[in-house]
Amino acid sequence: MYILSVAPGIFGERIAIILGFITLAALLAILASCRSCMSLLKFLRIKVPFDSKPYQVFYKYHNYYWWAFGYILVVHAYMAFVHTGIPAADDPDAGVHWIILWFGIGSMVSAAVTLASCRSLMFLINLLKGKSPLTNKFYRGFFNIHGYYWLVLILAAAGHIAAAFSHTGVWPAG
Repeated sequence: MYILSVAPGIFGERIAIILGFITLAALLAILASCRSCMSLLKFLRIKVPFDSKPYQVFYKYHNYYWWAFGYILVVHAYMAFVHTGIPAADDPDAGVHWIILWFGIGSMVSAAVTLASCRSLMFLINLLKGKSPLTNKFYRGFFNIHGYYWLVLILAAAGHIAAAFSHTGVWPAG
């Protein structure tokens, strides 16, 4: 049985998709302002804009991109869940709904792990505890592989987007 929502039917699905696009834009802003990702580009000998003034201004708001991403992600997940609910056996699209749901959960978990290893969170921990979490050997090791957490997040998000796209296309037909 489907959950009744504040935005039923195709309208709820469209709201979830719009929020998905906004979530993707916020994730791309985080990725573009991440030092680890920019360092990877530099390692691959791709010119990076570290020294340009516009990039410095953009980079300065990295923490806020995380906050926006988190908020929008929660609202997107809520709207998608309210629209679809737990896929039931009598749902003709249950298979694809389960795939979208599991890739979405994987994306949320990998986003949380990526944030936990981010310098933005270290700043907050340092502010609250009075010392850098990098003094802890475990956290330093966890932080050092931040780029790999990004890779897992990108793969999980790509799976979620691909499954959702295979189900609705860019925009669901009304």
